[in-house]
Amino acid sequence: MNTLPGVIQKISTQGQFALMDIDVSGTMFKCIMTETPDSSFLAIGKSVQVLFKETEVVIALPGDHPISLQNKLSCRINEIEKGSLLCRLTLDFMGHRVISIVTRAAAEQLHLKPQDQILAMIKTNEVILSE
Repeated sequence: MNTLPGVIQKISTQGQFALMDIDVSGTMFKCIMTETPDSSFLAIGKSVQVLFKETEVVIALPGDHPISLQNKLSCRINEIEKGSLLCRLTLDFMGHRVISIVTRAAAEQLHLKPQDQILAMIKTNEVILSE
């Protein structure tokens, strides 16, 4: 599980949904929660851990990507572990380690190699917050 430290900057609610903006090293993360529990740590200014699975990190080459994914992290590839079906990418995001698991075919299609700059993207509903 990827874990990044952040601080809640904004909370917008509508019915049972809460959309949170979290500052992670100067990059704004978005997280949508349903049926938000009454948690004291979910408040503006509170420090949280931003969690997301390695398999939920989408990789793209740098550039303008008109896409609905809100969480876009500019990263550098530190390491690529190639298996017969999957690749494990170890990324550097502002000094934080992020892991992505992609198919080997996708890694080869993008011609990924260590030291490449890439864009890592995570859907808002795949982000979990913890104290």
